[in-house]
Amino acid sequence: MEVTQAAGPVLAETVATPAASERSPVQPAAAGSTRPPGAASRPERVGPQAPRTEAEHVAVLRALARSDPEAFDQRVASLLAGDGAACERIASLRVAYEEDRPGVADLCLRAVTSLPLASGPAAESVPQALVQWLGDRASREPRAREALAAIAWTRPAEVAPRLRAHAVRALVASAPEADVRLLAIRIRAEGDPDVHSAGQDALDERDRPAPHLEPSQESR
Repeated sequence: MEVTQAAGPVLAETVATPAASERSPVQPAAAGSTRPPGAASRPERVGPQAPRTEAEHVAVLRALARSDPEAFDQRVASLLAGDGAACERIASLRVAYEEDRPGVADLCLRAVTSLPLASGPAAESVPQALVQWLGDRASREPRAREALAAIAWTRPAEVAPRLRAHAVRALVASAPEADVRLLAIRIRAEGDPDVHSAGQDALDERDRPAPHLEPSQESR
């Protein structure tokens, strides 16, 4: 609040000036301090807080991808080599996908073959989170299906069977009709029993006719 001077004479006579002996002593500056004696201390400046959540990492990395794509690509490569928290690795793959960076399917394949599959209380499994994230988009985004196909078929010996099974299920469920025949051929030729079973179950589910509802049920 701004303080203004009141109208009328200044009552300087009524304000007693304290004697020198009554004034607060000036405290000497601490050793090594550059602050002059008696100067008021100022709060230390605090810089911007480092991102901690996946959403915060996404915001930072998206800004980097748009301002300096080459630096962003280098950061993603560093993260996939093992430098960084799980949430930042997932965020980097999300941004690479959303910004349509070159070779995104290869980046996804590298993530599931090079990063730990196990998850724990302190770290989410990046490969599992990535396959789930791609599967959620596969029905409407061809790039997600391309990445899932790379995970499922490109280097099968290097990808955990459960990740391949998850990818195959998502592919079958989301594929256009024109692609289902090729998927069925690949699934029949699949050597891993878990992946084969997951793919065949997904094909059967896709072929199963929708339940017929009686008119009375449709109106409910």
